Amino acid sequence: MTLESMKPTPGSHLGAFLRARRAQLDPQERGLPPTDTTRRVTALRREEVATWTPEDQTLFSETYSLVLTAGDTDHPGVEVGMVVVAGELYVRAYRGVGSRWYRAARKHGHGTIRVGTVRHDVLLTTDGLERRAGLDAAFRTKYGSVAEARVASPEARAATIRIDPAATPAP
Repeated sequence: MTLESMKPTPGSHLGAFLRARRAQLDPQERGLPPTDTTRRVTALRREEVATWTPEDQTLFSETYSLVLTAGDTDHPGVEVGMVVVAGELYVRAYRGVGSRWYRAARKHGHGTIRVGTVRHDVLLTTDGLERRAGLDAAFRTKYGSVAEARVASPEARAATIRIDPAATPAP
């Protein structure tokens, strides 16, 4: 890969960044099988870069809420309910896309979460998530009747955030 081929074009800055970052990671360092002929690239695949551990998923499922801080700030953050669907972590702003913390998440695209004493640097994705299959049911199952009023409304669906762990730097 040449430096010229990594040069981002308009609209592909994130894609170029992710490709360059994945190229720096070694699958074996992440406990994955070594590169073989079935892999098109020697770097990690997208789904291998940022996935929640089974322990994290259990913690999220068994804990009522998390504290989310968007961006690089020392502010205390906002406490929100969360669900895990197909191994992915989601939160919703019940006040909709006008919510101050949702707008901060959308603006920064990264932040931190705290669940008890566990802290993670995270990536925050806000686009195209309101129709994710199973989210409403997961919120209803976890939060009961509160979910209907708070996170299953059209306003809250429009303010869905997927939270992914930020890839840790290679040693």
